Amino acid sequence: MEICWVVQKDYDPESGIGAEKMKELCTVWGSYASWRKCLTDNCVVEDFSEARRLIDRELNLKTNLWTHEENYDDLGRPSTKPTQDNHRQDTTGQG
Repeated sequence: MEICWVVQKDYDPESGIGAEKMKELCTVWGSYASWRKCLTDNCVVEDFSEARRLIDRELNLKTNLWTHEENYDDLGRPSTKPTQDNHRQDTTGQG
């Protein structure tokens, strides 16, 4: 079994456990909106134009940036960015 933390976009790392402590225990997931505050290991972005903007700013080189497969194709399939669909296939042993 694999566990992880998931932070909300308005998460305040100064309240509660804090991002660094979370990272000591397991990976941290969040939206692109929470990345700057928490430096999450994995960022999820649904919107194509937002994904394009983040890739243009090279966020995909700083964290694992996840989006839909069709966004991934339309973004030119950047080699450093996994997708939700690829991850799902790999974890089921089918990919």
